[in-house]
Amino acid sequence: MNNLMEDDIRTGKFKSFEELIDIKLDAFVKEQEKKGNILTLEEAKKSERFWTDYCTIVNPIIGVEKNEEVILGTLILSDIPSWDFEPLSEEAVNMLEKISTRLSPVLSNAYLAHLWQLTNEKLKMAQATIVEQEKMITEQSMAGGFAHEIRNALSPISTYAAILLGTNSKKGLIDSLGVSDEKKEQFRERILKMKNQNEYALDITGMIMNYAKIESQKSYEEIKVKPLLEEIVSSRADEFMEKNISFNQSLNYDGSIYSNPTQFREVVDNLLINSEYAVEKTDKKDISLTLDYLKEPDSKYSRGNAVKISIADSGCGIEDSVKEKIFRPFFTTRPDKKGAGLGLATSRRIARLYEGDIVFESAPGRTVFTLYLPVGEKKDAEARKDER
Repeated sequence: MNNLMEDDIRTGKFKSFEELIDIKLDAFVKEQEKKGNILTLEEAKKSERFWTDYCTIVNPIIGVEKNEEVILGTLILSDIPSWDFEPLSEEAVNMLEKISTRLSPVLSNAYLAHLWQLTNEKLKMAQATIVEQEKMITEQSMAGGFAHEIRNALSPISTYAAILLGTNSKKGLIDSLGVSDEKKEQFRERILKMKNQNEYALDITGMIMNYAKIESQKSYEEIKVKPLLEEIVSSRADEFMEKNISFNQSLNYDGSIYSNPTQFREVVDNLLINSEYAVEKTDKKDISLTLDYLKEPDSKYSRGNAVKISIADSGCGIEDSVKEKIFRPFFTTRPDKKGAGLGLATSRRIARLYEGDIVFESAPGRTVFTLYLPVGEKKDAEARKDER
């Protein structure tokens, strides 16, 4: 009988105080009958044993069932071990019943108001997210369009510069000018500088166009993570040696993920390039790459069954004042303004496109960027793609 009452409470079947007492009385009388004590309900109700040994009155509570709050707007009889207090009179019982009856709608209304407030806040957050996403899509589309038009205007400059400068096997138009060799060399230096700056501008517009079309490049191919990381590192080995960078790697996962290999390579390359820059002007030039399998979620990634790729460097660290900005498009801390400030923004966007993420920790002398990407069969990856 007690279990029945508790189940009724948990499932939200609210009972009046009197009904709950009747349930307890009935159970108490039956228990006494088994012991040879025959009691009427009224006798049981006046029994001190019933109130002190069998039931305890507790305050209105909030019960939790299946992670949902359920307010019990009634006073509940519970099988808690007896407390030392005076038995309640019938008058007190009647008073508690009246209090319970009046308290029930108050608690219910309070809960509904709280629930409405939470729901309203969630709706506002969802609306703000949708508006921000639509704004971002529009800005990316515009940026891609502008970059395309600017690139079309810049391309002929490189072509004409090449014609003026010539090649190793063919003289340029500068060589045909009727001026001294000294003047020709001055012209050549200026045109070469113009050509280099123009190619830099073309690179920037290319990055912007690439950033604008990240989503359109999304695809799922099987990637053997360890061999591809070894290939990426190998392609940078000469540069590491040239810059006297000590590089170490620990690759502890032999499985696959499903992603776009070109985008995966771009993310890892961006993180390695950033680490190279970070140690460029330091005495200690250490970079390490670690690949691990994440079976369970950790403090920085909410899902398990994922690869965890960490790239650490011994650079001077990231200043606190810029930590919140480093993933913003076009933000860069490089004084020479090399690059467009799109590396980290592009990398995190690609990672999140595949249900992954990039996080970082930084302190003077050590910065670690960690890339998370989920592991699974191709059908799982395609299913995630369809869900989005």
